Amino acid sequence: MDSKYKPKLKLAAQMVGLLRAAPTLINYRIASKIIDKNRAFSLAAESVAAIPGLVGVYARYAFYKQTLAHCGKDVCFGYMSIISKPDSRIGEAVCIGRHVSIGLVDIGHHSYISDDSQILSGRHQHGSHTSEDRHEQEVCYTRVIIGSGSWIGANAVIMDNVGRSTIVGAGSVVTKPIKPHDKVVGVPARSVKVIPKPKANPTSSSQSKSENQTSSLRLRPAA
Repeated sequence: MDSKYKPKLKLAAQMVGLLRAAPTLINYRIASKIIDKNRAFSLAAESVAAIPGLVGVYARYAFYKQTLAHCGKDVCFGYMSIISKPDSRIGEAVCIGRHVSIGLVDIGHHSYISDDSQILSGRHQHGSHTSEDRHEQEVCYTRVIIGSGSWIGANAVIMDNVGRSTIVGAGSVVTKPIKPHDKVVGVPARSVKVIPKPKANPTSSSQSKSENQTSSLRLRPAA
C-alpha cells in the first residue's frame, strides 16, 4: 500500500472508532451523575473492552482518550483489557495486550503490558478484618507507577512501582518497588539481572541529556 494513503486511512479508522465508542461515552457521562464515578467508569470500560477487531482497538483508544486523566498518542488497548480508574495516566506509544486488568496507574512512554497481566491499585486495597462486611471496609487505592520503556510479561501481577527500562518476567508477582534497569522474575519477584544502560554518544551528549529528561512520563497530577 502506498504510504501516502496511510495517514488518511488511520484518520478514517480513528473516526470509526470514535463513532463506535460514542454510545459508551454518552452512557458513562450520564451514569457518572447517578452512581459513583469509578463504578460508572468501570462499567463503561467493560463495555468498550468487548468490541472485537481493529474497530475495537480504535474504539477503546477513543474512549480512554476522552475519559482518562491523560492518554498519550499511539496507545493500543487490546481486546477485553480494562482500566478501572479514570484518574489513571498513560504515556505515548504504550501497548496493552489482551485480557489485561489495570487499576490506578501511571504508565510511562513506550511501555509494553503483555496479555493476561494485572496492575493493581497498590498492595492493600481493602481492610484486613475478616469479621467485617467487605462492602463496609475502608478502601485504599494507591497509584502504581510503571516507568518508561518497561516490559511487563504475560500473567504478571504488579502491586508496586516498577522503574523505567525494567523487565518483569512472565507470571511474576511484584510486591515491592523495582529499581530502574532491572530484570525480575518469580513469586515474589526478585532481581536476576541488571540491564545495562545504553552507552552515551559523546558527539550527542546534549541530545541524550534532553532525551533522558523527557523519557519518563511527567504529567500534571490529576485533580
